Amino acid sequence: MAFAPVVVLSVPACSRYVVLCAAFLLLSSDLWAHKRVYALGALGRQLHSVRLPRGWELREALEKLDKELYDNAPGPERSFMSALKNPCWASPSAGVPDGDGGAVNCLPYAMIMGGFHCGAASLWQALYKHPLVAKSRVIPFVFHIFYFSRRAFFGFSQSRLLQSDVSRWHFWAEFDKSLSGYVAGTAKGAARIAAWPRQVELAAKAATSSSPVAFVGEPGGAAWLRRQQKILLDGSSSTFAFYWSPSRSPLVSLALAVLQALRPSHPFKITFHSPLWPLCAAQSPGALLAHPFTPSTASESDVRAHRAFIKSMAPCWEGCHKTHKEGAERDGCLEGCYAAARQADRELAASLGLPYNDISLPLLISAVYGRRPPKMVVLVRNPVDRLYSAYWRYGHYRDKYGPSPEGFETYAREQLTGLKACMGRNGSESEIGCLLHFETWGLREERLYFHADQLLRGVYSVWLEIWLKFFDRKDLLVLRSEDYFADPVEVFNRVAEWLGLDVSAVDYHARIERVGKATTADEAAAAMQAPVDDKLWGEIRRILLEGDKVEGSRYAINRQGALAAQRELQQHSGRRRQRRRGHGGDDGGVTAAAASGGRPPMSAAIRRELAEFYAPYNRRLGQLLEDPNFIRGWD
Repeated sequence: MAFAPVVVLSVPACSRYVVLCAAFLLLSSDLWAHKRVYALGALGRQLHSVRLPRGWELREALEKLDKELYDNAPGPERSFMSALKNPCWASPSAGVPDGDGGAVNCLPYAMIMGGFHCGAASLWQALYKHPLVAKSRVIPFVFHIFYFSRRAFFGFSQSRLLQSDVSRWHFWAEFDKSLSGYVAGTAKGAARIAAWPRQVELAAKAATSSSPVAFVGEPGGAAWLRRQQKILLDGSSSTFAFYWSPSRSPLVSLALAVLQALRPSHPFKITFHSPLWPLCAAQSPGALLAHPFTPSTASESDVRAHRAFIKSMAPCWEGCHKTHKEGAERDGCLEGCYAAARQADRELAASLGLPYNDISLPLLISAVYGRRPPKMVVLVRNPVDRLYSAYWRYGHYRDKYGPSPEGFETYAREQLTGLKACMGRNGSESEIGCLLHFETWGLREERLYFHADQLLRGVYSVWLEIWLKFFDRKDLLVLRSEDYFADPVEVFNRVAEWLGLDVSAVDYHARIERVGKATTADEAAAAMQAPVDDKLWGEIRRILLEGDKVEGSRYAINRQGALAAQRELQQHSGRRRQRRRGHGGDDGGVTAAAASGGRPPMSAAIRRELAEFYAPYNRRLGQLLEDPNFIRGWD
């Protein structure tokens, strides 16, 4: 950072001190922010100096952290099929028959893995329309909350429930979803991926016998089809920011109430391991254990990377509630539970020879994918705007704090205070430890409303730093949400190209769909004659420019805000150029109204406070991406 010299000429002595003090005050906050970003960068360099194991080198750790993942994942003994672009492996126990009589299981080739309120959902919806993205059958929502459990519900076996597309069900981020269920849920898509090369060859042979021109390399021809491969695409926006606090669904609450009414003799109790855990995301573990529903615990392998914490915490918490009355005595007992559970979690990490903060979701995904890492797309947005968007999106925040900018200010300041208090009281690792494991530090953190979840989602550099420990930079495409909102079609084309999805295939969607259904030479020959049309392009453009029917209004607000902010930034840059040339001009930045995208603008005071909090993490993000301009307009 370069400092302009403070020139004090012909000024009385008493005034010099005033000038110097004023200069110090102006620079002190900036120095503090630079000190934090320097510290974050130094920590990152230190952590990256020691190479961590990756891929199937982590198989031993995977077995101890999540046995269910280990048992059902591919590995050296179940390697990927080299003929397919999508990571698929043959298995005699699950999936659908392939041409050799075995079975095919597949993981997603790519993930649109975040973030929330950054445009990831609409981008995934548009890409999912691409004819080379394999789909699976969909079942009604009522089964979603039971989908991944490994037991039967009301007489429905798992095999009857596991017949749906799981592309956006947040598998990696939620403890009680099994890999066996995830793979079974994509079985239909896996079948289409495995069958596609044979179907293309059938169509090519049928086409060449009737029309040799079909072998030209132009889009739509047989030679072109041979270069295309189908993939699975996951769109779970919860994957990138892997903080502990899960999401909460009011529909889950409603479903539980219905189930309780239907079976009063067999009530449900939510635990850490239960698929119903999101119901109580804003409550403490005690609320889970004391909930009026009956026990329904899952096996320990569902707890992902931190099952040691849960294994220690759950019985300790229950014991404190049984032996101590509510008050200081119980709270003291519970604080002991937190300390013991953290210690158990750390001991497991030490036994694996891995740093505790690296026991994470990226580690598990790397261990599962092995030699075929997924392609990962991340959209990130000015974290202050993202936070404001989330506040207006989720009713539970507005219900508690009020549907107004004043309510948001109260909420944001409460969350900031709680997070900064954690950072200030937990020792040398307080900053990174509180960001990664916030609600594990004690009752104060556990009782903060929704555990600072929305605030944590915006510290992008913290999450990216750990992703880059287990994956190469070339495996991640990080994009600005502001660019996506301003020109979604251009960003769609860019992402499709990066994923190897030929955009011209959209014009030939009917041909691709019919080839994918052909079982005879005659059907294949007829499929190759399917006409070209722009119907699918129309659907994709509608999603990109307007959003879907459910979220369309919110998407429109985000687009309006991004376009307004882009115009103001361009005008601001023009004014700066004019000043450098001596033409004067105002030095205003992006206005609050533009950044808020049509919502009532947040107060300047809380925007400034949030921007100061996020500034070092934003700058660290620019360092990680080797692009300081990436965060333009954020500060």
